[in-house]
Amino acid sequence: AFLFLSFPPISPLRSAFVGCGGLPTSTFNLIAAMEEPIDRIVSDNYPSLEEMMETKSLEKYLLPEKVSDTAESADRRLQSLGTLNSFVGEWIQEHYKNKRNTEPVFELKAKILTFGSFRLGVNTASGDIDVLICFPECVTRRDFFDAFYKKLSERDDVEELHAAEDAFVPAIKLEFAGIEMDLLMVHFNTDTVKDDLNIADDDILRDLAPECARSLNGPRVTNKILDLCPCEPDNFRVCLRTIKLWAKRRGLVSNSLGLFGGVHMAMLVCKVCQLYPNATASVLVFKFFKTFASWDWRNPVRLCHVDDQHFPGLSQWDEMRNPRDMNQCMKILTPMYPSQNASYNVGISTVFQIKRELQRGASIVTSIMEKGEGRKEIPWSRLWKAPPFFNQYSHYLVVTALASSEDNLVNYEGLVESTIRMLMSELEHAGIVAYIIPIPMSFRRRSEKKSDEEHTLEDGKHHPPEYYWRTFWFLGFIFGDRRRERNGLPAPVSSSATLDIAQHTTTFVERINVKEQKSTHFHPSMHCKVDHITRDALPEWLFTEANQIRKKKKTLAKKLAKVEATTTASSPSSVSLGVGDVNGDANGHTNGDVNVENNDDAENPTKRPTLANGNGQHFLETPDNNPSTPTKGTPNVPGTPSSTTTTPKFKTAPTPKRKKKEEITEIALPFDRTLSSSSKRGNRSSSKKLVLSTSTSPSTSSPSSSHHHHHHRRHSSSASSSSRSHHSSSRKRSHDRRERDRDRDSYRRGKRD
Repeated sequence: AFLFLSFPPISPLRSAFVGCGGLPTSTFNLIAAMEEPIDRIVSDNYPSLEEMMETKSLEKYLLPEKVSDTAESADRRLQSLGTLNSFVGEWIQEHYKNKRNTEPVFELKAKILTFGSFRLGVNTASGDIDVLICFPECVTRRDFFDAFYKKLSERDDVEELHAAEDAFVPAIKLEFAGIEMDLLMVHFNTDTVKDDLNIADDDILRDLAPECARSLNGPRVTNKILDLCPCEPDNFRVCLRTIKLWAKRRGLVSNSLGLFGGVHMAMLVCKVCQLYPNATASVLVFKFFKTFASWDWRNPVRLCHVDDQHFPGLSQWDEMRNPRDMNQCMKILTPMYPSQNASYNVGISTVFQIKRELQRGASIVTSIMEKGEGRKEIPWSRLWKAPPFFNQYSHYLVVTALASSEDNLVNYEGLVESTIRMLMSELEHAGIVAYIIPIPMSFRRRSEKKSDEEHTLEDGKHHPPEYYWRTFWFLGFIFGDRRRERNGLPAPVSSSATLDIAQHTTTFVERINVKEQKSTHFHPSMHCKVDHITRDALPEWLFTEANQIRKKKKTLAKKLAKVEATTTASSPSSVSLGVGDVNGDANGHTNGDVNVENNDDAENPTKRPTLANGNGQHFLETPDNNPSTPTKGTPNVPGTPSSTTTTPKFKTAPTPKRKKKEEITEIALPFDRTLSSSSKRGNRSSSKKLVLSTSTSPSTSSPSSSHHHHHHRRHSSSASSSSRSHHSSSRKRSHDRRERDRDRDSYRRGKRD
């Protein structure tokens, strides 16, 4: 009672915890976020003329990117949806007769609903359509993945058909009449599906299976987003198209790998529209990055409050009751019951990548919108400029899926890709790995040889990889200690640290094998591999398919030539070369070890650790006697250099013969009277670093090289003469410096007079 009377009023939600003996700060932050009104408006100002002109500029830059659907493509989509609707109606009649052995005595109907980007009006000409098929009770989920799937495979206009039956939201993916589609299903406990089906009513979820409820929530959430968005539809669509283009080009779109999905970006843009309801599209893009670049993702993004209906089998997201919900890395909640975290797949590494890209986007958009006099105009295209994925990291992990035919590979790809996220989660806690960033692109390669024989050998081993269709996924390593971050980057680790990935890759393959046993479309030729590869060993076709240019590394010969060209006029006495430049880099590894480059990369500017793959063999390694023959049982990537090559030998200018210990090196000499005359001003250190050059001949030795000979041969007559000449040259330089000082002082006095 004393607490309530002595202090300002406490909200009911906080007062419930006053007697708990104190709660963590994060809990009170959560309570404060829950109490904050969701429908608050930050600014309802109408756009200015400059902001409207900036929106026109944004639309001009979006036009060549082809982010809008064309009229011809829209007609094809409507025709394909009509064909699918007719096919579903005919199949359900046939299926009822085969299952019940009688004609239906009532009108048997199914209903097709679209959702996702097509329903929001932001689909591209090459985008897919998300379709939900509402079936009556005569069609079960098993019928959908067996009989319906088989009927689809018999059509001539169906390609790329594969089922994701074990996914969190089961679906059939296909290309129907030239249009990519994702087919989901829900079956109601009714004899038929009415045309006036109201899916917005929460009671429609009663007595539904959890898989059906998750599938039905697709169109329910899409319709709710359109209802909750207060902005003009055109401004909402232009903003969402911009964000989707930015996310796709910057490598942030892959829900299965733990990155953004289409529904994530739609809800985030809708949230910005709620905060700035009258803003134009360019301002919405600007506020999107400014808002979420500094967002504390421990607090959920909510579009509205959702009441818990407590239906059996349906659980709603609630971090006060479920600790697992509180520990999720990113929280974007769906606005329909049961409210779930749509970004559940986002992990430690992917949220780091998303934050980094949001901060980069905020910096660019701020420079575009906040123009000033004398500032150079920045184009909008810089926002979605694609990064060099295969030049950013020194080490990559390659996941390879292999199958004997293209159809088998299409079915196998979804099974492998949905498991990569678990491998990433395990590697994130593997010692020196700070983050492992997925590259959200898969690369499919056709088989180089064909065989009419059985696709497995008699001893149970697989054919060599040139007989297989292959799909590759690449993951980039960022080494460091993320618990001690500096300026948003993990603290560096020791260069002698090692990482053994054998245990993690074995667990990953075992997990794949368990899924293979449950899959109804498994073929004995399907198998997967996980290998390590360095950046220098990446094949050339990879850069071609990713529309990227390989970053060429400068050799030591080119560096010496550049230094010689830039120093000819000034004739310096020595050339400064670091030890890392002299040692060079290696393209591969031997016995499981990788020689890590000592250059500046995106993930860590310090020395990088050694990586071991457990079996001591690179997956691109070839025998020495026949470089073109792939190693048995390992995928052969055409156009890839051998990983067993040694450090390249650099050709440099001829140098005088010296002892081995007098090679290019970096030494520290005492800062004595001999060197003091050249650095009297601004240098009071007690030692000086001196780098010896291999291009200096004995006849034209520099003062620094003369001092080196004097240090090692102090009793020789040549060293004495060199020392005397050095003292005389030092006195001459001091005299010239005093003359320059007197001339400068007289010039200043004359100018002042």
